[in-house]
Amino acid sequence: MATGATGFQGFMRDHAREFSLFGNGVSLVGGALSALNQYQAGKAQKAAGLATADNMRREAQGAYDSALADEYLQRMNQNADASTARAAQAASGFMSTGTGNMNELTLMKQYEHGIAQAATQRENQRRSALYQADLAEWQARQAARASKRGALGTILGAVAGTALSLTGFGMAAVPAMKAGQVLNK
Repeated sequence: MATGATGFQGFMRDHAREFSLFGNGVSLVGGALSALNQYQAGKAQKAAGLATADNMRREAQGAYDSALADEYLQRMNQNADASTARAAQAASGFMSTGTGNMNELTLMKQYEHGIAQAATQRENQRRSALYQADLAEWQARQAARASKRGALGTILGAVAGTALSLTGFGMAAVPAMKAGQVLNK
């Protein structure tokens, strides 16, 4: 395939096909490595997101358990206060009818109302935290899917670019233009 040209230009002209094949191979390998990195980044992002979601669930369960313990203490305080009120009534010699009984009922209603509000708030917070955990898990899975699609697109682009270049339809087939030159219609 010698053209008779000497020096570097002659060498390049004589081995242009080999350099082109080598360049295409490097491009294909580079595309494959890029796709692999995208895929691995997606896996890492998914793992981090799933770990975050698990931590959020554990935190929600811990807060829920703590609130249950608080409710138990409130009920114990309610029982203690009711016992104190009954003991005071018995010590005073009044019957447990009338105003003493009404005060006890009012006290119990206040406790029950506070406990019910705390239970509702606790359940709402638990549900909200679990929703946030589910959302974090969904986002992690979506990011992993997106990285897989991106990796697939990268490898397909590298293969298509190499194929076009090898068949002569790549950028090498586009004629070189000088600055300021306008293509004819």
